[in-house]
Amino acid sequence: MLRPSLAFVLVTVLAAAQAGAEPTDATRTAVIGLWDKAISDWSPLLTCSAVQGDTAAFITDYWTRSRDQALADMAVAGWAEDALASLRLRSDPTSMILPMDTPFGEVIDYCRANGDWAKQATTFRVTDIGREVAAVLQAPPAP
Repeated sequence: MLRPSLAFVLVTVLAAAQAGAEPTDATRTAVIGLWDKAISDWSPLLTCSAVQGDTAAFITDYWTRSRDQALADMAVAGWAEDALASLRLRSDPTSMILPMDTPFGEVIDYCRANGDWAKQATTFRVTDIGREVAAVLQAPPAP
């Protein structure tokens, strides 16, 4: 029967502890800032594309996949489930669009105020929350 070496056991335990460790304050601040920016970037895209079937489906699908990846990475990095649940609710596409009973004139005003939403979508000048969160979580801690 094989016995794992003490070094192997220690490395495994330390890696598991580090993977489940709470994120630092700096990491939390950076990640929450990314979520705020991403939600601000994507809300107009989700709202203003709603009347364009295929475009709306593409934007919603891309946002949802990116968002789910960021939340999964955060779970692995040790974020508390209540914080993840709050972000999951706040970043749900249906939570990010204007309410369905918003008068159409107000929707038009909102989309005009965010007039470059279509350009942002076609040039992809929006925060890719999945990629951005992964980069912050994988960055070495600041000294």
